[in-house]
Amino acid sequence: MGKEQRIKESHQLKLKELQRTVTLLQGVMRSKMLDQSEAKGLLSLITDYAHTWALLQQYDFGSERERIS
Repeated sequence: MGKEQRIKESHQLKLKELQRTVTLLQGVMRSKMLDQSEAKGLLSLITDYAHTWALLQQYDFGSERERIS
């Protein structure tokens, strides 16, 4: 399996994980009202996940750009 295929599969797995996380969070938010502490924790989780996603994207695309150059 080539590097491009591995990167593509990695992106697909990350996207599926993000979708599962969003679905889980939606379920939590629908099931009950969150208190302030829970809402802050949820926001922190979403923010951390988004930052991690962005860093992984930069790493993957940076690696791909280096290979192309």
